[in-house]
Amino acid sequence: MLGSKVKDVAIWMPLWILLGILFLSSKPKMASTFNLQKVSVSPLLRIGHGVSGLLVSAYVAFHLFNHLFSLFGESAHAQVMEMGRIVYRSPLIEPLLVLALLFQVVTGGILVWKWSAQKTDFYRLFQLATGVFLSIFILSHLNAVFIFARTFAGIETDWSFATGDPVGMLYDPWSVRLIPHYAFGVFFVLAHLGSGLRVVLLAHAAAERKANNVLFATASFAFLISLTIMLGLNGVRF
Repeated sequence: MLGSKVKDVAIWMPLWILLGILFLSSKPKMASTFNLQKVSVSPLLRIGHGVSGLLVSAYVAFHLFNHLFSLFGESAHAQVMEMGRIVYRSPLIEPLLVLALLFQVVTGGILVWKWSAQKTDFYRLFQLATGVFLSIFILSHLNAVFIFARTFAGIETDWSFATGDPVGMLYDPWSVRLIPHYAFGVFFVLAHLGSGLRVVLLAHAAAERKANNVLFATASFAFLISLTIMLGLNGVRF
């Protein structure tokens, strides 16, 4: 979009390699348990992030439901999408949805900054890591839809845009990157919600084992949904 003659991969690959070296050389501070009381985080910030997350989840639920219809073909997927767009593309809802997504990124970034400075257990680390991925995913998605597709290219963000038609994701050396991108996005958004639910259960005096099982069940469900959607987007049909 900037008109640079330098290939994207010549920028992204060295950047990710350097980041990988940086993080692999760091020493994580792990703990057997995580004590929320030791972390100075505003309750309003956590509540705001959670409430906004629930609102965004309503859109995410429909979006994933829509993608499951890819198993029935492009036309079925398009029909469900058009029904949803009546709501989430309305002049009132769409700006609110974008603001809610950006609010999630900002508040999530603050929470990660606070909590990552403390010793943490595996469950909190998983919640933070999935949140970081989703922040990047959200910004990437907003950029692809609003800046690249609608503003720069002037194209519709429909089935062809998502799957790289007519070639498809599997046979396009550029679009094939969307397979792990989409798959992790679907898995992590549901697993992140499961992590949040685990925290809520523990805050309401639920047994830790029960709360952990809820997270494992949510992650398993997330894996199945992610796998199913990716199969549909890559040509598997009922």
